[in-house]
Amino acid sequence: RDRSPSRGLGDVYKRQGEHDQANPKRFKTSSQRRYWVGCTPETCRKSCTKALMGVRWRGQVYRMACGWFGTRHGGNILDSIMQPLIQEIRDRFGVLVLLWVDDLLCICANVDPLHDPRSCGGRGECHACSATFEKAEGIEKKVDELIALLGLLTNEKNEPCAQTGEFTGLHWDTINLVFYLTQAKARSLADKAEALLADPRVTPRDVSKFRGKLFWYGPCVPGVKVLTRCLNAYIGAPDDDQWDVHKPLDEVAKDELDFLVRTLPTLAEIAKPMSPPAPSLLLQRFVLGHPSVDFVWSNDAAVQGYGAILQRHKDLGYMRLLLSARWPDGVGPEHQVHREAAGVNGSLDALLPYLQDSSVLLLGDCSPVCQAIKFGSKGSKELQERTQYFWRQCLRWNITVYSQWISGELM
Repeated sequence: RDRSPSRGLGDVYKRQGEHDQANPKRFKTSSQRRYWVGCTPETCRKSCTKALMGVRWRGQVYRMACGWFGTRHGGNILDSIMQPLIQEIRDRFGVLVLLWVDDLLCICANVDPLHDPRSCGGRGECHACSATFEKAEGIEKKVDELIALLGLLTNEKNEPCAQTGEFTGLHWDTINLVFYLTQAKARSLADKAEALLADPRVTPRDVSKFRGKLFWYGPCVPGVKVLTRCLNAYIGAPDDDQWDVHKPLDEVAKDELDFLVRTLPTLAEIAKPMSPPAPSLLLQRFVLGHPSVDFVWSNDAAVQGYGAILQRHKDLGYMRLLLSARWPDGVGPEHQVHREAAGVNGSLDALLPYLQDSSVLLLGDCSPVCQAIKFGSKGSKELQERTQYFWRQCLRWNITVYSQWISGELM
């Protein structure tokens, strides 16, 4: 066992560079063997928190050989343990399980599959809800027994069964299966963005902390990855001694922060789905007559202009709206992928009065645009700017968007 600043961390720290050359997935100490979890020193890309975290002790550098407790995306080991456990809980007890780092939220469906708890008054007034509450308490005990059986430790702060609750400013509602930001948390995030704008000595660490907090509340801030890509570029991949060195914010990063200052407070208490459905399933349900979104929006573009079809199912009040437009002055973007993105934004602006405060499934036959809407674009500045404009409009008008690629023939 290697000595670390805390002797109890010897299991998870490894002196950098000391490993068994014959078997790079194993290294030896004087008393027992240890195994690398995830990447090895030879395969490490130095991009995850497992590689970035470490300590210097008595002239030696130690880094994590596995993920430390409380890390969801850091070093593989916690995730490797939690995912089979979550799958077992889902399969054995038939519950929905959501994971925040090392906290589990288990959602038990109503015992009456046809029952709507939104109209019954909830537990105490409704027999079905009361019976479901008793079922949930029984499942909670069994889950605790399963965790103990695996030898995992908990901090004994289990919350009682409930239908709604709040967790670090994130309100969850299992009756309607939605999240939303509280007023206080939305204001707090906006204040942090404003403080970064006003700070003349801002550092990559400061911006990284803010962006990390924003991602934590990502379920309530649609498009957060796209909307903060310039902040991510500002952070970059600094060396250890550069994290706390002042670096002026560039104009595009300032623009993102300014938008967040003005927009985040408006997101408070706007419900977003707790478990977003797959776009392909949304399309299937719409075709089969069981719509889960308010609208389906098909969009396409060409050299001459762009067009869209906006449809609402008859169960929601049938509507079919056709839109076509030519490019201003008859000249559109030079490349087809940019035409497609510009066409989406042009249609969005025209359809805003219909789409406000609604959910929509956007269908397109341009894969790069569909991907950019989900993740942003690294390779094309123009595509990234158009995608960012798209998400800003959606946030301003409270539009929940799901994007799905379909073939050109089907389009």
